[in-house]
Amino acid sequence: GGPDLEPLTKMTKQMGIDHSVFLAGPQPSGTIADYYRSADAFISASLSETQGMTFIEALASGLPLFARRDEVLQDLLIDQETGWYFTDEEDLCEKLAGFVQISPERMETMKERCLAIVKPYSSVTFGKRVEEVYLRTIEDYRHQYRIDSIRIKDTLVQLYLISNQDEEIRLYVSMDDFYEMGMQKDGTLTSRQIEELRVREEAALAYQKCIRRLAVKDRTCKEIYDFLTKETGCAINVINSIVDRLEEQGFLDDERLCIHQIEFMKKAGYGHDKIVRNLKKRGIPYEMIESSLSTRMDDERENAQKYARRIQQTHRHDSVRKTRDYIRSAMIRQGFSSDLASDVVEHMDFSENQLREDDNLRHCIQKATRRLAHQYSGKELKDRVFRSCVSQGFRYEDINAAMNETEWYDEENQRF
Repeated sequence: GGPDLEPLTKMTKQMGIDHSVFLAGPQPSGTIADYYRSADAFISASLSETQGMTFIEALASGLPLFARRDEVLQDLLIDQETGWYFTDEEDLCEKLAGFVQISPERMETMKERCLAIVKPYSSVTFGKRVEEVYLRTIEDYRHQYRIDSIRIKDTLVQLYLISNQDEEIRLYVSMDDFYEMGMQKDGTLTSRQIEELRVREEAALAYQKCIRRLAVKDRTCKEIYDFLTKETGCAINVINSIVDRLEEQGFLDDERLCIHQIEFMKKAGYGHDKIVRNLKKRGIPYEMIESSLSTRMDDERENAQKYARRIQQTHRHDSVRKTRDYIRSAMIRQGFSSDLASDVVEHMDFSENQLREDDNLRHCIQKATRRLAHQYSGKELKDRVFRSCVSQGFRYEDINAAMNETEWYDEENQRF
């Protein structure tokens, strides 16, 4: 009953239950085990108090528990195995009513489970753990390393260590580990600490390689992930943590890189589809690419027109038809959509190209004649020159008219 022993005793008499409810009050520690052994269960009816040690004592006596859910009971009270949880008074009464109906066989099973679950809390287990701590401390002292010198290298700290047996080793640690562990010249590290730092050393060196790589050129998360996978021996979880750290520190930012690359490629005349292909190849998510592109849709037609005019200037000596077809194909290869390419070409001004059409045709005839005259002559030469001009996009009637202005001779040097 604790401090309320006297009021509670009076209450049991007033309620007429003092013949079945006994309040033991304070008892000598030597008799506590007897009370546990005489019980069928341990019930903590409080909705606010927690008594972690008493729960362990009860389980060690083979008693199932009745208690509210609490963090202290997470590994002790396994519902319906080592006891029952309840939420309120009514729920507790229902659980107790069910408990009194349990068979002796099940009670024995629960008792065994209760005893097993508290074994880690026994004095024997506790003693072994304390012994392990002392043995480990002694071993650490025997294999201590003194920090002989410290050298800062970019984001890493290089340590030169000397052991009690004069063994010298070199170790790289991160700045975070260096400051968190309070390292300093002539300070000491245990062999266990060095083993842990050796495991983290690979990650620290890999992180440094990434920083150097990013200093030369911006990379995507996937590119750094692939680099770490191929060029280091880091485990996947270590690689993921390095990539996450680089993102948190702002060294990796796919969205920022995506926006910059879109601006660069648009200035270079790349179309929508080619931009998407290039960025997806670098590992940037499709949704991110489309989101960034959608804010710049107005630039697409203007870039397409600029690119088309640039191509047009490089085909001044071709037929109008060939120039139009080439511009459209080049735009599609550059990543502009087929519909946009067709529409831009349809609205282009080819008047200057049209003015040069006759001169370009005559130049095409002369060029084809020089190229084919070594193999053919007479009518066959004329036919092949005609087909060559057709393949260059010139119209049949224009080719006929231009070729009629040219003198053609057969094998006997007769004009035809």
